[in-house]
Amino acid sequence: MLGAATLASLGAAAQLELRTDGAALHPLGHPVVERSRVDAIRFGDTEEVLVLASPAAGAPGLTSRRGLVALVDLHRGLASLPVVEASKLLSAASLVDVPTSTFVEPGRFLRGVPEDPDLLAARLERLQRRPSTAGLLLEPSGRAAVLHVSLVAGAHRSEAIGELQDWLEARTDPLLRASLLGPAVAETVLGERILEDLARLVPVMCIAMGLLLLACLRSTGGLAIAGAKMAVVLVWTLGLMAVTGTPVTLVTTILPVLLLAMAVTDEAHVLACLQPRLGESLEEERRAERVLEVLRELERPLVLTSASTAIGLLSFLAVPIAPVRQFGLFAAVGLLLALLLTFTLTTALAVSLPLRWFRRLGAPVEGTPLLGFERLLLRRRTAALAAGFVLVLAATPLLRGLRVQDSWITNFDPQSELVRADRTLNERFWGSYRCDVVFTGAPGAFFSPHGLQFLARARELASRAVPGGGVVGPTENLETVARVLGLTGPLGELSEEALEAVARLSFLRDGGLQSRTLTEAGDAARLLVVLNDADYEKSRALEARLREEMSGQAEPAGFETGVSGSLPLANATVEATVSGQLRSIATTLGGIALMLLVTTRRPGRTLVQLLPASAAVLLVLAGMGAAGMPLGIATSLFAAMTIGVGVDLALHLTSAFDRSVERGDPAGEALMKAAAETAQGRRWSTLVLGLGFLVLTVSAFAPNRGLGLLLGAGMLLSYLATYLFIPRCLAR
Repeated sequence: MLGAATLASLGAAAQLELRTDGAALHPLGHPVVERSRVDAIRFGDTEEVLVLASPAAGAPGLTSRRGLVALVDLHRGLASLPVVEASKLLSAASLVDVPTSTFVEPGRFLRGVPEDPDLLAARLERLQRRPSTAGLLLEPSGRAAVLHVSLVAGAHRSEAIGELQDWLEARTDPLLRASLLGPAVAETVLGERILEDLARLVPVMCIAMGLLLLACLRSTGGLAIAGAKMAVVLVWTLGLMAVTGTPVTLVTTILPVLLLAMAVTDEAHVLACLQPRLGESLEEERRAERVLEVLRELERPLVLTSASTAIGLLSFLAVPIAPVRQFGLFAAVGLLLALLLTFTLTTALAVSLPLRWFRRLGAPVEGTPLLGFERLLLRRRTAALAAGFVLVLAATPLLRGLRVQDSWITNFDPQSELVRADRTLNERFWGSYRCDVVFTGAPGAFFSPHGLQFLARARELASRAVPGGGVVGPTENLETVARVLGLTGPLGELSEEALEAVARLSFLRDGGLQSRTLTEAGDAARLLVVLNDADYEKSRALEARLREEMSGQAEPAGFETGVSGSLPLANATVEATVSGQLRSIATTLGGIALMLLVTTRRPGRTLVQLLPASAAVLLVLAGMGAAGMPLGIATSLFAAMTIGVGVDLALHLTSAFDRSVERGDPAGEALMKAAAETAQGRRWSTLVLGLGFLVLTVSAFAPNRGLGLLLGAGMLLSYLATYLFIPRCLAR
């Protein structure tokens, strides 16, 4: 039956959907997410990517005639691609040129690049006079240019970006190098690289777990049982994800690696007790009795430990990020399936495999002696407890050093092409991430002198608020079109009829710029605020300042205001994930405490069992504060998982202590017997889980490395804290 279910799950798992774009991480129902969706419809936004162009080695700069011609050719080539919305392609080649003489027909800046040096210099001077040119489109010295490419509506992001990348790589222009970058590209490439990383990590994890299990169990039977269980849990869980239509996302990509480690937690304890009994000389018909005997002894702690770990994972359901909820749900499902398999698959294999497979390889070991430091801490229980509390109190002030920080670009190798291109763009231009400030009013409100005067003031305020970046608004292009019509003076001093004519014409000659900042009905306008070298702390500070200053200006003027765009979306995602994870700590502690209270009806014992894992989490957080390691989307996942998994060690020790006390042993003697009885299982569990989690540290991506390090540290500290806090609390 298990085999048939596994084959069916394997077929279903092959149909898993991959969704690794960053939009999947946006918090559902968040005001910024809803606002960004509405604003994208209002301004006709589609997915945008950036193309960074720079002269090839030895080629002339982009402000030379040859460089400008190459830039125009690149613009035309991109506009011809079916995945590109040509009318919204923004570059230096698409801007409207306003000659000094009104008798000259205005056109695109780089349409028909003049051969005459004087005419070329005059045109470049007019081009670079535009405020947004140097910040967004063309570096003054000609070392780089940026093209803002809008994908056609409905285009599949990864496929469209792949087509653009293939087209850029197939170009044979010897003068110009071009690279794709921007938030959408970073998210897409990250998803692809993480899948490649996962394909490498899973075999590494399997090999590492096999070696760890063989070193701990020292028997082919134990290794076969644990390996079979890991495989079945992984296949069943992925099959359930496929059947329920749950995609593999940036968060759930690490699920297979973590499941491989957590699925054998129970086996570390079961096999530690089972192997010595099966390794003894006994008749075949008595084997089932020995197996059932072990399961009866461990039934209660196995159920409680699996339930506590599942509670820690299910606490992620409170996070408003769909992939995080999916990770928590299916990791918990995988753990509960592992518990089911302990009482089915493990039992079947333990009864069926040859007895000789369970004999320990190498020299036999008499009993399971305690290690020296374990025996010392058990004997000096009061001193160990005092040391534990002193350690926690000393670490608590370090929590003040904790900070939240995250950025898409930090997920990549600093020497990768994408990171180098992003670094170049931030050095030579305003940046690649935007915070859009959107103003809404009555139809035609922003074609009026009052509306345009307000936008001019708002742009000036926004420019002062953004450090190292810049601001694009509708007034820049409107002023250009007004000069085309021969109108002079500030826009706010023109008549309403003239302003409406200017606005209507601006949409015909916007060069891909005007429709981004002003609606054709004149009822909404926005400032595109670009932040240089964006990260969470800088972008959050910018967003807060813009909200405060812009609302203070808009309300008296009779307009509504709000923010949207890539930066607020990234901030909302990080905040929702981190705050949700911190809340999940309380949820995990409360859920496990309730479960233990219901099953034991002993409040004091419940607190004792929760203390080691809770202390371990606090110590890890303090270490992060001291080391300057920030909390981000990935690293914030560790806390609830550490509590859920770490409490297992305390549960096994206290359960063994209770069994010994029930047999009539004094408390001190019962403690030593319980520690000796469970020592091997707890050591194996800690080693397998801790070192298994540490396999993530070989990942190519910093968030995975950080999560693996934190989980591994949490397990090792939970093991140590169990010896510091539990003995004195049990044997008082």
